Amino acid sequence: MSLNYLEIELILKELPLENSIIQKVHQIGFNALLFELYKKGIGLWHLYVEVGTPNSRLNRVTVDANKLKNRKTKKLQRFIQYIRSHVESSRITAVVQQENDRLVDLHCANKERSFHLVLRFYSASKANVIITDENYKIEELLFRRPRQNEVQGFYLKLESSQPKGNFKVREYPQEQSFNSFIENYYQVQEKAAEIDLITLVNQKFEKLIGDNLRLITKTENSIAKSENFDSYRETGNLLATYRHLITPNSDFLDLKEGEHTIKVILNPSLNASENIESYYQKYKKYKANYEHSLLELENLKERKKNLEQKKEDLREIALTGSEDEKKALLKQLTKEEKPKEQTLKGTKPPLNFKSGIFTIFVGRNAKENDNLLRKWVRGNDWWLHTRDKSGSYVFIKNIESKTIPLETILDAASLALLYSKVPKGVKTDLYYTQVKYLRRAKGAKLGTVIPTQEKNIVSELDQSRIERLFLTKNGDTNG
Repeated sequence: MSLNYLEIELILKELPLENSIIQKVHQIGFNALLFELYKKGIGLWHLYVEVGTPNSRLNRVTVDANKLKNRKTKKLQRFIQYIRSHVESSRITAVVQQENDRLVDLHCANKERSFHLVLRFYSASKANVIITDENYKIEELLFRRPRQNEVQGFYLKLESSQPKGNFKVREYPQEQSFNSFIENYYQVQEKAAEIDLITLVNQKFEKLIGDNLRLITKTENSIAKSENFDSYRETGNLLATYRHLITPNSDFLDLKEGEHTIKVILNPSLNASENIESYYQKYKKYKANYEHSLLELENLKERKKNLEQKKEDLREIALTGSEDEKKALLKQLTKEEKPKEQTLKGTKPPLNFKSGIFTIFVGRNAKENDNLLRKWVRGNDWWLHTRDKSGSYVFIKNIESKTIPLETILDAASLALLYSKVPKGVKTDLYYTQVKYLRRAKGAKLGTVIPTQEKNIVSELDQSRIERLFLTKNGDTNG
């Protein structure tokens, strides 16, 4: 709640403003100033001025002045640069409050000139801090407002703003000064706001980090299940050696190795060659899964580290950031994330995901598909699409000398199914080929291609893959 004119009057009576020297001024965010003042017999003291916010006020700062200085703007703003050159080292010669008004006129002087420092604690667009010459010709302002003729070179009109309603000084303990009461009142409010912001930061990142940890555990379990992939190759080699002992419709084969008997499980519906090949296929599958999971684990651990660092950075803003930084943080933490379609333009990065070391692009409409084909993919990259079903184009970026593992192809398939009209839980044919084997269809709609040398894969939407992939999502929309 802003100070009313009666409260400003009481504050001014308690402040040793007259004959104080303005030694230094800091801009706190974009709406506040912290004055370092010196008066003989009192010494150094600080004055806080905030305008244009629901907490507009002025009050003496007796505690945490250094904490306020830490919230000053990182880059010197135009207004504070002018103050450094023309206001600092000046003396306040008189303090005038316009009658029944929230306007304070500080008469100032230095060796070169006399001038006015006008503090206007009005609401919204009327709030300002204005420096004028001795005739009220504007020299500089905290907020430039051309429509109100509040720019350099115009004369400031000191029109009285008559109070509307019955105002009174809010109740405060008589054993302390009103200034001390106001300082403490706003400190408590700001502390409560900081706690609320920190709570919001904690809540947001508790979920993100929790999801990440859950996927780390799942990936570690996947590594544990597939780390013995080489045993399938060894079993395949063993069966190849003793192929002649495999009889039709057998469930297993007992082989003696020294004093031990090894029981090898067989599929009775397969012949000897097919049983041997099935073990080699399992070897390839689990080996690819193992290598892919190791990369995923590395990415997830790196993401966890980044999330924890970002959490600490945002907590720091909640504690020590400027008012504008805190407002931006609050907006960021409370906004509803709603998907919104947007055409890719220029060099904006397309919607993309990470699958191990590979990047997957997704085009969700004809324009995005065409943009990806023209600007983001090359001949050796891979294209994937649902067969005979409408859906998105999905591209896997090629990495030289690296073979794209089955796990990455399955990731791309899940994304293609997610961004298609195929019902969830339905196994669907998809085909994939390299971009160099795509041919643009003449006379067809934008982005339409005809694939050649394509391969087929049957897959269904895997929600666990989608959850993992969305932790790596980046692009021009949805975040």
